[in-house]
Amino acid sequence: MQAWIALSEIPTTITWGIGTIIVQEESLCTAFGAIHEFFLITTASWHLNASLLCWIVVKRGDKGVSKYWRYFHIYAWGTGMLFTLASFIAGAFLQRGNVMGDATFECWFGPLYADLRIWCFYFWIWLQFGLIVATYIVLAFTAFTVERDLQTFQQSSNDTVRLAFSSTPSVVSTNISSDNVSAANILSVKSSTQNLSNVIAVSGTHAKTYKNPTIGDETSVLSRVVVRGTIVGTGFVLFWSIPTALRVMGFMNLKTPFWLTLLAGISLGASGLCNPAVYFVFRKRDER
Repeated sequence: MQAWIALSEIPTTITWGIGTIIVQEESLCTAFGAIHEFFLITTASWHLNASLLCWIVVKRGDKGVSKYWRYFHIYAWGTGMLFTLASFIAGAFLQRGNVMGDATFECWFGPLYADLRIWCFYFWIWLQFGLIVATYIVLAFTAFTVERDLQTFQQSSNDTVRLAFSSTPSVVSTNISSDNVSAANILSVKSSTQNLSNVIAVSGTHAKTYKNPTIGDETSVLSRVVVRGTIVGTGFVLFWSIPTALRVMGFMNLKTPFWLTLLAGISLGASGLCNPAVYFVFRKRDER
């Protein structure tokens, strides 16, 4: 998922790098403005996809992810195309001149279409942020629930489930292929979120223990998801609040101080650093 986010951020890095030096070239500026708009929207959509991916992994496991990838792509690329086309349709309807022009930092919606900057991007990116926050709140609740259920399970079962041969109907008999174990009675204890049990298969004097992850194993994974979401969300607010304030002030025809413009430019340039940094930091920790 980080790869697709990075792929979406590369074109906007290029358009910001070129800046407004091509503003006088109307066709070229329009093309770069359309590319900039498309990938801005796409990047915001991929960020929401990333949080949804974490939620799916927690709820269904890695094997349940593959069938959702097509929907991730449809959502990300589809919203980019939708908003880009909508901006040009709005320009044709409003008849204020060229839609794309000097947007201070890049060729994007020109001064005559400052309102489109709000409705065709900033509205969408903050909507995505709200949905991302909601997703991570659900993940945090899931982490708390799983930890509580695991503690209850381990306290009641003393970390193992012991089985012995019994003729009672409530115990299920089955065969286990093993050199030392020919038959055993297996009891599965399920938590409210997933199967989590330690099983001991007994046959005569021989026994084998099958252990699943402990509380520390399970909750550490979920905790990393929550921490990762918190860092990404905090970075999002830090990097996009200042540019949003600048664009809203421009939309309201308020004078913007130079320091705010400078901070907005720095924030826009650094907005793509949060996700790769979080990805590589957690990847290094996972390899330890």
